[in-house]
Amino acid sequence: MLTGTMIMQSLRTGATLDAAGLVFTRLERIGNGWVLGYFTSATIDPGDLAGRFAEVLDAPGWYADLHDDEHHWVIYPGRVFRYRRDDPHGRVPAVAHGLAVGVPAEQLDWED
Repeated sequence: MLTGTMIMQSLRTGATLDAAGLVFTRLERIGNGWVLGYFTSATIDPGDLAGRFAEVLDAPGWYADLHDDEHHWVIYPGRVFRYRRDDPHGRVPAVAHGLAVGVPAEQLDWED
């Protein structure tokens, strides 16, 4: 089962994410006014969904993440990182890219 999280405000203005089979299980508004969307899918190919996110996320400084039992995808505008969840060094390039595009270190806190 694929699960993930995105900040709803991270979509580029005018962008549409078509993803039949994506089910939002929870929406949560947090202190800074952002709305987090938690989602799942049993039918969407994770690599395909990651590519779709990469096309619609706003720049700079936004990302989404998703994972299945084996892999984690971290998606930035125009860029997708994929690594095995059991690889302790796998997240390093994704974090480095996030820092390079202006994501604050404390926001690069996805769980493997």
